[in-house]
This record gives sequence, C-alpha cells and structure tokens, in this order.
Amino acid sequence: MLTNDNKAILQLSRIALFDLEWSDLGFTPDWNALWDKCQAQNITGLIASAVLKMPESDLPENVSDWKTTMLQTIAVMANKNKEFSNLAKALSDKGITPLCLKGCVVKDLYPVPELRTMGDFDILVEKQQRKDAEHILISIGYEIKKDTLFTALDKGKVHGELFFSLEDDFRIEPEKWDNELKSHVYKKENKLFLNPTYEFAYSIIHAAKHLLREGCGIRNLFDVVLLLKKHSDIIDFKAVEKMCMAQGYEKVLYYMVTAAEQWYDIKLKTDITRTEPSKTEAFLTYLLEYGIFGRSIDGNVLSTQVARREGSTVSTFRRIFFPPKQMIWHKYQYLKKTSLLLPVAWVHRLISAVFVKKYSIINMIKGVNESIDYSNEREKWLDVLELK
Repeated sequence: MLTNDNKAILQLSRIALFDLEWSDLGFTPDWNALWDKCQAQNITGLIASAVLKMPESDLPENVSDWKTTMLQTIAVMANKNKEFSNLAKALSDKGITPLCLKGCVVKDLYPVPELRTMGDFDILVEKQQRKDAEHILISIGYEIKKDTLFTALDKGKVHGELFFSLEDDFRIEPEKWDNELKSHVYKKENKLFLNPTYEFAYSIIHAAKHLLREGCGIRNLFDVVLLLKKHSDIIDFKAVEKMCMAQGYEKVLYYMVTAAEQWYDIKLKTDITRTEPSKTEAFLTYLLEYGIFGRSIDGNVLSTQVARREGSTVSTFRRIFFPPKQMIWHKYQYLKKTSLLLPVAWVHRLISAVFVKKYSIINMIKGVNESIDYSNEREKWLDVLELK
C-alpha cells in the first residue's frame, strides 16, 4: 500500500534519525513530489540531512534547495531553542520550574536537535503559578494572549504555549490523568521532565488525540521511534498500555510500536499487541497523506464526525454552530459544573468568531462544507484502521 515516495520518506528518515551512512533506496523517487510532501510535514530539513549523504552522481537536481532548507532550519531552530533556554531560566530565577513537553524534550534525542522543528514550544506550570509566570514572561518581552487551558506566547518569530493543565489531552477522567502525569516528573537543571514511561505515554496520547480529532503527521512517529531507541529498556509498557486503554487509544500505541519495529528496526522486549503489516502500512500512509497538522478547516472536523457517529438527527451544520457540552467544555470551563450555561457558551463562541477572529458567516459556512468533505475522507481511513 505504501507508495515509493512514502517508502523513501521512511527510509530517508531512518538514515537521518540514526545518523547512518547512506544506503541505496532501491528505486528513484519523484524528488519534486518528495519535496512537496516533506514541506507539508515540516520535515524537509531533517530529510535533507539524509539526502545530502547520497553519492554526488545520484544527488537530485534540486539538491541546493534541500541543502538551503536544512541550513535555514538549523538557524531558525537554534534561535528558538536559545530563546526557550532564556525563558526557562527567567522562570527558574523567580522560583518557577517549568515542565517541558513534546518538542522541547524530544529534540535532544535527534542527532542534530535543531532539525526537530517546532511551530511553538510547550511548557506547563502549576495553576497557581500562571499569573506570576505570565508577568515574568511579559517582563522579558513576550506578548501574551490568554486561553482557557493555556496562555499563547509571542516574541518576534518565537511562539509558545504556557499550560497549567493537560486535561484536553484526555477524553476520559481528564483531571485524574492530568494529575497522574504531573506526579511523575524529575528535575534537570532549571526544568522539569516527565519520566521516560510517562513521556512515552504522553507522546502516544497526544498524537492519538490529534489523529482522531483532525490529524497528525509522521513527525509524531519520529519522536516515538527516538524515545523507544533511547528508553525502551526502562519504559514500563504495561503502564503505558493501561493509560492508553483508559482513553481508548491503545490501537494507536500498537500501530506506533509495530511501525517502529518494522521500519526502524527497534528491538522491544514487551508482549503488547502488534498490528498486521498491511494495517501498519495503511497507518503510515494515513500519517503521510492525511495527517498533516495545521489545516485551517480542521476546527469543525470533530463536530462533523461526532454528529455522524451518533447517528444524530441534528444536522451537522447545527452541530458545528451549536456543539454539545463534551466538545467545548475545555474551552469554557464553567460548563464542567453545569450544562445550564451551554447557551451562554454558544453565544460566546459565535461572538468570538465574528468579532474577535473576524470570521464572516459566509466563510464560516464555506469552512463547514470543506470540513465535511475532509471528514468524509478521514472517516474512511479511521474505518480501515479500526480507530473509531
């Protein structure tokens, strides 16, 4: 099921992630198509580090584009990583130790940390520290914009998100599992990190959340592969499986583990379930073809899917404009206490869309139509992968 272009990305990524010597692909990919796919997945710089190991006679015609993008990626991410270190120090100097999440952690597992791209960095502080942390970050030049579960941070071309809760990553007993994660950390210098078992579990759960809501790209698998390569001897896979099963995400774990073993030669001593090779290839195809982050239409995809799966007589359009409590409680926390305020949340949501985000009603309807089309395609894949 995997096309040659998709196979090329997987083979090239293995060379890049493990800093291996060049190994012939066995075929000649369509380098222009490969370029476009890597750009869409935001992995061009990483893949370029493998491409540039090719024999000179075999280099693609656009080799200069690959090299330029790799160097630009390194320069941009070096600046972001430096700024992140300054931010962590500023917080630590004032007695606040941030918990590092996702890219801030796994980047150091990459042969060249700067080739692990991040649109923004994610850190977490205790809820009672939020206001103080915001004041500290404002004092060092950040502009902030508060959301319900996090504060958006901007300083020039550097962007971040300051969380005080990870509840949005858990669809079942979110408070319980948020507390469970935050109780398994260790300190290194002026930062906190999840221990390897919980870091791995969180990587799977966060990827699964996006995979089932709107999509996640192949970079999530790269992170998982490197976490397994580094920590497989000390990860408690049964504990990871238990956390994933509590959220209904265990099949994503099985697909990720099987893909890591089959395509990246990761050796694991665990008896958790593996997936069939053909299904694993379908999963990888889904990540490469339909799982790209950042689609502007994805905000309504979840509403579309929920309406369809429930067999609701309520129209999809109505579901999107007037969503049920379970789909928006994380944005409007007062709904956790009572459903009586749901109409207030609907009004708040519509006002925000029209007057704050400047969406026009026509564009909102157009976005709904696009979301329905995209959701239809994703539903077929979720059926194939048995992930619904």
